[in-house]
Amino acid sequence: MELKKATRVGIRPLIGMYGESGSGKTMSALLLARGFVGKDGVIGMVDSESGRGSLYADVIPGGYEVLDLTAPFSPAHYMEAINYVAKHAAIGVLDSGSHEWEGVGGVNDMAADEEHRGMKGLGVWRKPKMEHAKFMLTLLQSPIPWIVCLRAKYKSHQKKRFDESKGKEVTEIVRDEFLSPQQAEDFLYEMTAHLNNQS
Repeated sequence: MELKKATRVGIRPLIGMYGESGSGKTMSALLLARGFVGKDGVIGMVDSESGRGSLYADVIPGGYEVLDLTAPFSPAHYMEAINYVAKHAAIGVLDSGSHEWEGVGGVNDMAADEEHRGMKGLGVWRKPKMEHAKFMLTLLQSPIPWIVCLRAKYKSHQKKRFDESKGKEVTEIVRDEFLSPQQAEDFLYEMTAHLNNQS
């Protein structure tokens, strides 16, 4: 062990960008990536959005490279794509990271498969969450910076209130006033920075 004076060093940022469909996440992420690597730096995009990542090919200065990612959207498949892009690009854009959690073959599907195999309770999440943790570690330890786009939506929850006209407490469904990224609950905590790309 060695205790030494802390010095400020360059880091490889991991940036989360979330918003509703059509809010401009992809274009914002690509422009941000271009700013990071300059006019000649190679941007590598992992596109799980059925080719939508190429929509800005003639808009982003200097262009960018695209790796099309199709189902299964398992953590292992994402890790393979992340590692591949890291060998060929100066920065990566992952669009979208939501499929790893809720897409076909993603973490939620893996948990459902465990349940079908007879696993019960919280045990259904053990293997899927371990695979998800490996996915997160791959992003965190990547030799290049990453910008991860996430889909987001307004969740709803039940709320009790006293209804004077009925003289009793009633339950109603209320929509949240904030967007929730469609990913693991603690995903954003791992980011160097994150932002809500509101439309």
